[in-house]
Amino acid sequence: MFGILIYADSKGMLSSRNISKACEHEVPFRWISGNIAPDHRTICRFRFNHEKDFKKFFNETLRLCAEADLLRLGKIFLDGNKIKANAALSANHTLGHITKILEEDDAVDKEEDKEFGESEHGERLPKN
Repeated sequence: MFGILIYADSKGMLSSRNISKACEHEVPFRWISGNIAPDHRTICRFRFNHEKDFKKFFNETLRLCAEADLLRLGKIFLDGNKIKANAALSANHTLGHITKILEEDDAVDKEEDKEFGESEHGERLPKN
């Protein structure tokens, strides 16, 4: 489940419902999940119950990748040149940024629960 959440967050996917659907329909999610599509409530509960563990796991993953020379952690120097690109300093992932992502994930799930109801997957029209 940690792998699913890390991959979803790296893709900017905040909604537990969308993650659940992706585990059914998208090959990378199916591969990570072992071809099992967890229910959106399961994903939401797991995220809530393991928030502290998720932060530790994410940091440990980065450390292991650095040890295996898959990435290098260190200082990055910027020269100040302005270059048009689709990257931003705000996109850098720090522990504070990870916390913010988790809070956004939770907010999106709560908003969808209000719209669709806690037990619904969101594939039906909301009651009005």
